[in-house]
Amino acid sequence: MRKGILFALLVCCLACASDDTPEIARPLDFEDLERLSQDTRGVHRPISLINSGSHYGYYFYEPSGYQTDEEDYPVLIYLHSAEGFTRTGSERDLDLVLQHGPPRKITEGTWDPRYPMLVVSPQLKIDNLDWEPNKLQDFIEYLEETYRINSSRIYITGIGLGGRGIFDYLVHIGSKQKAAAVIPIAGKGSPILARSVADVPIWAFHGEED
Repeated sequence: MRKGILFALLVCCLACASDDTPEIARPLDFEDLERLSQDTRGVHRPISLINSGSHYGYYFYEPSGYQTDEEDYPVLIYLHSAEGFTRTGSERDLDLVLQHGPPRKITEGTWDPRYPMLVVSPQLKIDNLDWEPNKLQDFIEYLEETYRINSSRIYITGIGLGGRGIFDYLVHIGSKQKAAAVIPIAGKGSPILARSVADVPIWAFHGEED
């Protein structure tokens, strides 16, 4: 299954909630989302490691209504694959996280979810070869402190290395993990540890070529 198809499914699951979405995949209450201002074209900007105040530099997408209303917003965190590492932590290197997934769709102008959301795409340095669960937890807490985030609607997706990072995060952080739902793509996890993540909604994908 191609990456573009996988992320089209991702957008449908987390954002579109169309009439064709199975009832089991739908949130029970949309009232908080209905209050959000329509996203008429937001701002997608790089925040380098030196300026982020966190473990990672990251791309940050801000829906157009975020600055004009006072609502808390859902956030989608995208964890890149092995293609997204930076050697320097510079703002220029952050463009490597735009190759796939939601940040690519935003850059191409095809990001159009039914409900607006913040999209955060952090970047690993080459000397840190995995998405370490504790650092990811710290990063999510940093986001909660820095932006107006609806803490009941924190979603995480990732591909390859990022997909594995999601499974590691859920297993090692356990009941303190903050994700409302996750979509790992082409990532690996241990079936032996599956019981420990049984309470988290997971929509996992893995293509035959992965």
